[in-house]
Amino acid sequence: MSGNARFFPGGKPSQQVLLTARGFDRTGNRSGGIKALGMQVVTIPKGTTLLRIYSQAGRLGDWWFTPHEYRRVRNYFAVDGATLAVGRAQGALAFHGVLALLGEWYGNSPDQIGRFYVAITQEPLLACYGEGDVATSSDWSRTLKPVAIDRVGGVARGARQLYIPETREYSEAFALIPPANDLVDTGLDAAVAAIAQDRLAFE
Repeated sequence: MSGNARFFPGGKPSQQVLLTARGFDRTGNRSGGIKALGMQVVTIPKGTTLLRIYSQAGRLGDWWFTPHEYRRVRNYFAVDGATLAVGRAQGALAFHGVLALLGEWYGNSPDQIGRFYVAITQEPLLACYGEGDVATSSDWSRTLKPVAIDRVGGVARGARQLYIPETREYSEAFALIPPANDLVDTGLDAAVAAIAQDRLAFE
């Protein structure tokens, strides 16, 4: 049984998990999250390597991506890791575009999503999985539509992300692996290059 199965009764996300995965906040406003069309519940096997980009301390969070997904993004832009990181401090990193991450969510700080870490799952986990949805700023002044990075059957498809709910309640399920260089701008590309994991069954 998955270590966080209580958040997925009957194998389906609880109402709160579904709302959060879809980008709803506690006031009922929605921005970003995972698209409803194509979103699925997946099992992340024990021993899976995951990646997370973050801005501040308290790093164990709920939104993740895989090495395979990073490689998809990198291949789409056809640049090296350093070039891929250009524009991060201004809210214009490639990941801002493909995952629809608004700089406003990070207070437009130059440190926004500037660091990353690697984790290896210590038990099977359930997650919501799918493409990022459109993000809109709280004052509706700006809308960011995720960049499509490939086409499947003639349909454009964006980058896919994982929402693993309330990870701090079962932090022992993640073994954090400190990278030699945890700066997104200069260390992420090399860290992913060192990960041998191929695409997962649901990717």
